Amino acid sequence: MSRIKIVISLSVALSILLGLGGTQVVSSSESGLSGTIKSAEGQPMEGVVVSARAGGKSFTTSVYTDQNGAYFFPSLDTGHYKVWAQAVGFQAGRAAVKLSDEKKVQQDFALETLKDFSRQLSGAEWMNSLPEETPMDRQAKAILNSTCSGCHSTNVPLQNRFDSEGWGVMLDSMQNIRAPRAWGTIWTPSTYNASEFVRFYREEARWYLTRVRGPESHPLKFKPNPRPTGEATRVVITEYDVPLVDRSQYEKTHDGADWSLGPPSKYGGFGAAHDMVVQDEDTVWFADNVTPERSIGRLNPKTGQIESFALYTKENQAVGTHGIGMAQNGDIWLTNSPESTTLKFDPKTEQFQRFPQPSSLPPGGGRTLEIDSKGNPWVCAAGGVMKLKPGTGEYSFYSSITPASPGVSGSYYGLSIDGRDNVWFTMITKDRVGVVNSETGEVSEVFLGKESFEGARMPTFEASSSVAPPNHKGPRKLRADRRGDSVWVPEFIAGKLAKIDINTHTVTDYPLPFPYTKPYAVGVDKNHMVWVVGLNSDHVYKFNPFSERWTAYRIPALGMDMRHVEVDNSTDPPTIWTAYFKANKLVRLQFREGS
Repeated sequence: MSRIKIVISLSVALSILLGLGGTQVVSSSESGLSGTIKSAEGQPMEGVVVSARAGGKSFTTSVYTDQNGAYFFPSLDTGHYKVWAQAVGFQAGRAAVKLSDEKKVQQDFALETLKDFSRQLSGAEWMNSLPEETPMDRQAKAILNSTCSGCHSTNVPLQNRFDSEGWGVMLDSMQNIRAPRAWGTIWTPSTYNASEFVRFYREEARWYLTRVRGPESHPLKFKPNPRPTGEATRVVITEYDVPLVDRSQYEKTHDGADWSLGPPSKYGGFGAAHDMVVQDEDTVWFADNVTPERSIGRLNPKTGQIESFALYTKENQAVGTHGIGMAQNGDIWLTNSPESTTLKFDPKTEQFQRFPQPSSLPPGGGRTLEIDSKGNPWVCAAGGVMKLKPGTGEYSFYSSITPASPGVSGSYYGLSIDGRDNVWFTMITKDRVGVVNSETGEVSEVFLGKESFEGARMPTFEASSSVAPPNHKGPRKLRADRRGDSVWVPEFIAGKLAKIDINTHTVTDYPLPFPYTKPYAVGVDKNHMVWVVGLNSDHVYKFNPFSERWTAYRIPALGMDMRHVEVDNSTDPPTIWTAYFKANKLVRLQFREGS
């Protein structure tokens, strides 16, 4: 074996080991709060989530029981805590404890089974439980999955029962929904392009919904996903509240923390937490495209404190932001769609700088942002991507080969840059990924293909950014491995993770471990592990590309849309960040020894 081959082999082996373990981030020694969870019959329960929140604090810490039903928390501040334990199919265990420096607290729970646990189910579990015995069932179920879960999880409608007329009313309302979308303090209604698909598949969807969730429907045999085991239980999750600036005293009591209440709504001023970037252990920056009076926020993970900063228009209204990235010099870059500008925020001076886009270029700046090795921010635009040179304020536009479709919003959404500075971007409605060659500026495309599906009617009009026919892929927020030779693409409609080889453009698909998951965003850590989040499943997934094995980490909340993954590579193993779009929380995943 040559020296080069030996080095490569050792590097791969080391990456595999790091993906499965590494230097622990969270101490494995016992803390002040621990306990054991058993069923009412006395059997230890693995994979039960146990959460603790201190009075007056703005964050919740959660851990999971091991194979012996035991749990323990990392070091917690002294004070009075609410503690609760949850598992699908069981009543929650609840307690109030006082933590002090003088003694440890042992809080055990015995969980009683629930006869009706349907409200605890994720959207993916609901979908997996629906009947599919006949060809008509299978067709209608696939239509429901691709058409009725683009903007919300499927447990939102399926937790209800309606007759045929009632489901018809619900579907008709979806055709004409005008949902409020905020940019700063400017609230404007925007029509979702889902209406055409709901109209096209209305009768198939109404028939199936009435059959499975009508007044006379037979009870479903629910199929919950298995609870976490082994590696998936060795995680500590911290959920940080992101308050509304204009309504700081407003408390959203139904935020998904209590599974018995079912999935919450994202409305009521929530949905702001979307993209974030980690500066250091004391600072996480996040964009905000909903909350009035905040354009960017700063979280201190040690205290949970949130600081807000706003950039105002001439009309004295704060602009909203969406994509976010951090340059090597510490400057924060943001996308600002309302003004068609890219923004720079200097954390030292706390000042914003606008970089307006020329009117000759297509509108853009409202979606994903990433910075190349030369410090140039790239953003998506209608019909392609744009590069900004900060020194001159000059923009360069790179058009896709396949033309954009007029009237279909959000088609160009995900953007990432590989280790050679090639820029990759998703074309959601076209099932394609574009790539800009960093040396020549030439644009090429990779076609992801179509799903194999027979029987259902297929529309002649184009997919939208959120809903599509059952044979669609729906690529969203992709991520390149800057230390490797792969680009990873979440296929939102297909429920798969695609790998594109940056050299050959070969595409390989990997189904997610639980069916009916809607993967939305991807992150890649320094050990080449791929992290996936999305709608419908309430899990954060890790994919090991060497072993091609998945690990599914259950989050502590129900019905949370997660639309971004941020990796903090400064820790070993890396720390993972995401956000609950439904409940306005920033979420940190840390891993114990053996993870």
